[in-house]
Amino acid sequence: MENQPFVFIKPHAFDNRRTLDFIDSHFERNKISWIRKGTITGAQIRAGNLVDRHYSVNARVGTVRDPSTLDIGEGGRAKFRECFGEDWDAVIAENRMVSGLVLQEKLDGSAEKADAAWSASSKRTKVAGGHYVARSEALNLYILNGFYPVVRERYMADEASIAYGIITFSSNDLNWKDFRHEVIGATNPAQADKKSVRGYLFEHAEEFGLTVNNGDNVIHASASPFEALIEKNLWLEGCDLASDPLYALLNAAGIGLADLLREYDANPVVTLNSGETGTLLDVLEDKNTDQVADILIQRGQK
Repeated sequence: MENQPFVFIKPHAFDNRRTLDFIDSHFERNKISWIRKGTITGAQIRAGNLVDRHYSVNARVGTVRDPSTLDIGEGGRAKFRECFGEDWDAVIAENRMVSGLVLQEKLDGSAEKADAAWSASSKRTKVAGGHYVARSEALNLYILNGFYPVVRERYMADEASIAYGIITFSSNDLNWKDFRHEVIGATNPAQADKKSVRGYLFEHAEEFGLTVNNGDNVIHASASPFEALIEKNLWLEGCDLASDPLYALLNAAGIGLADLLREYDANPVVTLNSGETGTLLDVLEDKNTDQVADILIQRGQK
């Protein structure tokens, strides 16, 4: 079965020819082929609001003006209490929690200052999918996704561009989980497999003339075939989804793009036949195209 992720080289590495050549050769060694390549500029990203739409949950949390509208559930509240020793709702009621964007506005409109406050925080935890909280002792504030404003600006700057691609590999040669963790590498390059793209470039950053860290981790790759399909539809205007192997399977079962977009936006908590439970995006991560198709078709038949 064919797996077909969407990838892009992030703005800080876009014009580093040696990095692009390394990724090409790394993919070739792992029997990964390019179907399509292209460039999207910062102006195009701004015009289409593409970065906020791509990082949808991270963006919503990182730009929220009223944290009380965020639903982190009782599990998230328990995680917050365990990490910080305070009550989530009480902190919000006392106006001691702000998003990265609101903090940016408080700090003279500087995304860099907001990111610095986030990075210098004494404690940090994830309370729900895409919901990250840091405690700033210096500001006496809790910060939601304080990293996001600087990420946002990097993509939308006039000089910014990304190099995107659709790639393909057979699940007989490489499964999606190994592609993400062994070929691409963990989100934090310092923790990534040293033979992966992120891990290798982290170890050889100076040699490549790159800054490589948790924020600037060189490359994005779809977490699942479902997210790949959604990302192609978002980033590539006029993309022929009929050529996507997952979409072909789903469309044959009577599931259309509108159905899939609703599922993606809702991201409901689901329980698979295997007993695995979690949000839809989480349970589909690292699964091959045929596995994801089976799950989505079963959901569509209920």
